[in-house]
Amino acid sequence: MAQMECRRCGAQRPSWLGEPHRCVGDANVSWLGFHQLTAQAAMAWRRHLLDGAG
Repeated sequence: MAQMECRRCGAQRPSWLGEPHRCVGDANVSWLGFHQLTAQAAMAWRRHLLDGAG
């Protein structure tokens, strides 16, 4: 699965989510909470993790 990386903070996230990255300047901070994912995208990410894809 393709990953997108923020040029400012280095945070990586799966490109299939389709949500824009809202950088907070810290790659160690969870983008699930700090990049304001929609509920639909968050549930899709959870399903992706539970399916064992990585």
